[in-house]
Amino acid sequence: MPNALHRPPASTTVAEFLAWPGDGTGRKCQLIDGEVRNASETRETMWSDRAIPSVPEIAPIHAARVQTEVLRRRPDGQWPEALDKIIEGETLAFERTGCANPLLDIYAETSIGTEDQA
Repeated sequence: MPNALHRPPASTTVAEFLAWPGDGTGRKCQLIDGEVRNASETRETMWSDRAIPSVPEIAPIHAARVQTEVLRRRPDGQWPEALDKIIEGETLAFERTGCANPLLDIYAETSIGTEDQA
């Protein structure tokens, strides 16, 4: 069925999502908390998540290239106007939790970012 929509499993890992060929519509999709959403749904969720007081940082991971943007709540509780861009070769660090990984490690079990390493 070439016109049928193809969905990944209900609870998807980053590796499964990045290996997924898409839903057949050509829409850009993103993985949020194990759920696949189209890009506009992801942006809406990301901006609405800012209203949750306990959310200190938000980082949508790109599915087509090694890149993310991080939105960090300032000490005064407000959000900045601009996102911090993190690219291949840089480290994604969540300041509140102290978790930090090279961004490329997030894509380790995918074909994204491995073109030059073959």
